[in-house]
Amino acid sequence: MSAAARRWGSLLAGRPGPWLAAGWTVALHLLFLVALPTQLAVNESTDFTTFYRPVAENAWSGAGWTDRDGQPAVRYPPGFPLLLVPVMAVGGGPGALAVFVGLCVGVAGGALFFWARHATDAVTAGLVALAFASYPVWLWATKQPNSELPFLSLFFLALVAWWRANASRRWPAWALAAGALVGAAALVRPIAVGLALPLAVVALLWRQAPRWRRIAAVGLLLAAQLLTVAPWVVWMHEQTGRWMPLSSGGKLSVLDGLTFAVDPGVEPPPWLSDDVETLMREIGASRAALGSTHDVLTHVARRAASDPAPVAQLLAIKAVRAWYGTESMRLDPWIAAVQAIYLALASFGMVLLWRAGGERRRLALAILFVVGYFWGMTILVLSILRYMLPAMALLMVPVAVAVGRMAQPILGRPDGLAASAMADWRSRLAAGGGSSS
Repeated sequence: MSAAARRWGSLLAGRPGPWLAAGWTVALHLLFLVALPTQLAVNESTDFTTFYRPVAENAWSGAGWTDRDGQPAVRYPPGFPLLLVPVMAVGGGPGALAVFVGLCVGVAGGALFFWARHATDAVTAGLVALAFASYPVWLWATKQPNSELPFLSLFFLALVAWWRANASRRWPAWALAAGALVGAAALVRPIAVGLALPLAVVALLWRQAPRWRRIAAVGLLLAAQLLTVAPWVVWMHEQTGRWMPLSSGGKLSVLDGLTFAVDPGVEPPPWLSDDVETLMREIGASRAALGSTHDVLTHVARRAASDPAPVAQLLAIKAVRAWYGTESMRLDPWIAAVQAIYLALASFGMVLLWRAGGERRRLALAILFVVGYFWGMTILVLSILRYMLPAMALLMVPVAVAVGRMAQPILGRPDGLAASAMADWRSRLAAGGGSSS
């Protein structure tokens, strides 16, 4: 391992590590914006202009938590517009939005590194954060104020807290923090509504903590998440007279995922079979009669019972498109080609983690559980890659492992620092103090 690599590894293993990761994540974001052609740099987020911004503006102006029509703003959860209120307080111009996006980008990069350093070692964590910071789909998401940006920041911070709950003497406080962060993430994007469940499974894989403590930590995690989202759920019930899980948009999101190829103005892709197109159109024609998410799922289940083949084909399409699809379907083949590279590296890295056994194998299982959760939730709604960004961020761990293995002939054996870092981490776990960083 070269002297320069050792110096960088020492920096990453110390307190500057998360700051360095945040810095290079923001730097790559800015370089991407500079290189992006003007015609592609426009904000294409219709949800931002039609919902998030108007709600934040109304909240700041004293008009209450209402949408642009003056109705209770329950189409989406309140987290993102609430974070935008300070931006509106300083005018809400392009400069203020750019600073907000930059802050979210930096926090996401630093928090991802911080979690990866807890879960692996400093060298691997640096590769993880660098791989995600340069990931084209992430860079594309950072060109506009998407809700994915604060969501990912909260999600990565929740992972940090949850890993610390396994290793620290102050595990009750860390478990409560993890639950509150998961709840806050769910108030930004409802996809996190059930995230505590795969995290509970992850706790079963921990070996450093006794079973009773793991069960107690899961209880604190769930309690904190419920307490975080409960005031919003109660407020929605007071405003609408209905009990809804985080927003009123669940049914619409599920329907969009079942009719994405036959929506008005959309030309069905050539690969769509006639049976699936007919099924999509039939579901679309039944929109008005389907009053809730339960009604939609029941309708699809009945169709599957009477004619399973088209439903199975549609679900298979949604499962595959989750890894490369976009709302516009314009660049899907190119995105699929890029994704194939990342997924091939991730598969190779997973094999390496599995073969390593012990903690590395348990880490691979933990990643698979959480990735599977996001995959399943994306299949349930509109199956697009943007919703899979949290899963892709976690898959950067096996990507980093694969890249590190392939770099060994060039760098010698770069895992020397990694091994020492893991040994130091284990010694702290044995002492019950967790990570000192």
